[in-house]
Amino acid sequence: MCFDVRMQTITCVFASCKPSRQCYFLLDLCGSQKKYLCKTDAEVKEAWAPGDLSYGTRVPGDMLIVTIIFCYSVIAPLIVPFGALYFGLGWLILRNQALKVYVPSYESYGRMWPHIHNRILASLILYQVTMLGYFGVQKFYYAPFLIPLSLLSILFGFVCTKKFYPAFEWPTLEVTYSKFHVF
Repeated sequence: MCFDVRMQTITCVFASCKPSRQCYFLLDLCGSQKKYLCKTDAEVKEAWAPGDLSYGTRVPGDMLIVTIIFCYSVIAPLIVPFGALYFGLGWLILRNQALKVYVPSYESYGRMWPHIHNRILASLILYQVTMLGYFGVQKFYYAPFLIPLSLLSILFGFVCTKKFYPAFEWPTLEVTYSKFHVF
């Protein structure tokens, strides 16, 4: 009956048409395709589950923003309050989401921190080199006094690698005991 010319209404047209690929693309772009195209209750429940915080995709973006804020703070100091606002709001929102919304799919027991620390030190050294170059171009006479900062940062990274990183190689005994001990 929907294909009768006299009874063709918008409802009939939408009810009889199969969604196009563009519609699926838009639903997938929003991340909602699996939520609205589920057939069973189990699929719906799985689709609406909060999921993981996905540190692997969040941390690199934040590290890039830290590096950009560091490097451009020498040239345009106005970027610093916006960076502080970004990380302040990010901390406020992600803290509550990590505690109350997301369900972790794995636990690294802090093993990710040495990698983050190395990248923070690398962005700090890049910032110091940028600062040295910018002040050198501006003919700031005290710019050579900034050279030891980069050397001290490299030395600090070396000391941290030797002193603290072996502690991240193995999980603590408390974690190991609680993981394998059945109460």
